[in-house]
Amino acid sequence: NKIRLIYNFVDFNRFSPDKVEKTKELMRSKYDLNTDSFIVGFASRLIELKGWSEFIKAAINLTCKYPDISFVLAGSGKDEQKVMNITANYLNITFVGYQSNMSAFYAMLDCFVISSHREAMGLTAIEAQAMGIPVVAADVPALNEVVTHPDTGLLFKSKDIADLARQIELLYNNLTLRKNLISRGKKSAEKFSLDLYIKKLQKVY
Repeated sequence: NKIRLIYNFVDFNRFSPDKVEKTKELMRSKYDLNTDSFIVGFASRLIELKGWSEFIKAAINLTCKYPDISFVLAGSGKDEQKVMNITANYLNITFVGYQSNMSAFYAMLDCFVISSHREAMGLTAIEAQAMGIPVVAADVPALNEVVTHPDTGLLFKSKDIADLARQIELLYNNLTLRKNLISRGKKSAEKFSLDLYIKKLQKVY
């Protein structure tokens, strides 16, 4: 009863839906991605714990079924060469390396996936939601605190490739669901503003 939890905040000047339309076409063109494709993104440290392997396997399953879905991975880490070697074999799976401007990366997506086996918080989920990008995340502690299934995002069973593919497919096929997740996701992200963070911090002190 002496513990007070204050979540980290997101800079909404940096992660704003206003940046999406300005950057989307430019970023897709930069990586030779079709403007009309449904693009699913992943960004993280490239280590096993972050679930990059599950993301790629789900991507392989879906690209066989839907040629107009493209998958993009960003990040760096000890598994980077493995990621490069695997993605080089698939036209619709692109590795774009380390991204210093994450708001620009989010802007080119139609869906952002967090397939981590565990997380401390899941700040990237909130950043994507703030920009109006629907989120599909692993149902693990921390992530399921900031993503509520099926209201503010979609959750899949951790490490379950078939379930991950199923949630992405659901989002791809259901425009109404996408619009609802965008609207509710942005509203949910507002709870992680700097102003509210400061107020909560002052209250504790």
